[in-house]
Amino acid sequence: MKNKKGDFVEHKVHMHDFLTALDEINPLFGLDSSGMLENKVKGGIYEYGPNHTYLMKSITDMMNEFRSSSEM
Repeated sequence: MKNKKGDFVEHKVHMHDFLTALDEINPLFGLDSSGMLENKVKGGIYEYGPNHTYLMKSITDMMNEFRSSSEM
C-alpha cells in the first residue's frame, strides 16, 4: 500500500486478519461437499503425455490407499 507521498508503507497481516478474510470469501474448491469439484471436471481430465499419465495413476493410487485406510 502507498501513502500520500507515493512511498510504500509496510503492513503486517495478523491471524485475526487472515481469519476475517476467510469469513469474507467462499473457496471454489476444498470445503464444499456438494460435488462441486466433480461438476467442474465433467468431461474428465485429459491425459497429455506419459508423465501426466504416470502422475495421475500415482495420485489415484495414493487417494485409494488413503480412503481404504481411513475406513478402518
